[in-house]
Amino acid sequence: METLLQYTKRFFSEHQNFLLNNYPGITVRRILQELEYYFTFGYESFDHFLNSIYLEDYYNPVTIFFKKLEQGIPLAYISNYRQFCSSDFYINRDVLIPRSETELLVEMSIKELKRIEKNNFNNSNSNSTSTPDSLKIIDVGTGSGCIVISILEHYYPIDAQATDISANAIEMAKRNYYLLNFKINPQNKLKFYQNDRLFGLDSEEKFHLIVSNPPYIKKNADVKNVHTQVRLHEPELALYIDDEKYEEWYTLFFKQVDQHLLADGVFLLEGHEYHIPTLYNMVKKMISNSALHFKECTIIKDLTQKDRFLKFIK
Repeated sequence: METLLQYTKRFFSEHQNFLLNNYPGITVRRILQELEYYFTFGYESFDHFLNSIYLEDYYNPVTIFFKKLEQGIPLAYISNYRQFCSSDFYINRDVLIPRSETELLVEMSIKELKRIEKNNFNNSNSNSTSTPDSLKIIDVGTGSGCIVISILEHYYPIDAQATDISANAIEMAKRNYYLLNFKINPQNKLKFYQNDRLFGLDSEEKFHLIVSNPPYIKKNADVKNVHTQVRLHEPELALYIDDEKYEEWYTLFFKQVDQHLLADGVFLLEGHEYHIPTLYNMVKKMISNSALHFKECTIIKDLTQKDRFLKFIK
């Protein structure tokens, strides 16, 4: 008979090629970390858990865990959580798995909110004790809610909204907001709406910050570059736009952003490294034709020096 630790090591050895193809960089240690989170939650000694006798059984949750590994199911969908910024977010296959590069979108958002507050709300009278108005932000395509909730955890006062075309995604974001609300300053507010992009907003509603990690993969042209795990397991609605609708989709979105962004407000967009330069050139052309009114448009690279984000200031 084997202990769970012995079984885990043997499992990794026997399935190593498959595991590395489906979980790049995975190690025995990473599998053990997932087991610790998923099965113990601090209620018992994990060392004791690992050194207990493991008996493979169809109904054993640990057996189910390893069977899902054999199927190539993403770790985050097995454990139903992913750490993002400083919090654990509950997720399932209704929403994208939060990526580490998207944390940069949160960092940039907080930096821009500080800039906007300094430029617009700081009172020249240093003796003033008045409370500044809340900054208004909206997260478009919120998914698990990881972006907007992480912003709210680190900055206040904010009056926030979050939208998603998927009703299931909205329910997931609401659940995470409920679970993580204890980490958010009570001066902050957040409301959720099921909408595509910025449809459904009052025409006069304006924001200091619009942030979005929308679908950005061309359904046919880019599919060969999509990792198998992503293609098989993550929600198509959050990933793909039909090739022939790609430019039209973003043109309309940029016009909506322009309509709903306050003067000196900022729009932050995460996109595909292949298409960010094209979208940048599209926006510059629309600005020159007076179809958009941004005074600044910038491409920002991610930590691997790939074109990943666009920043527009109105």
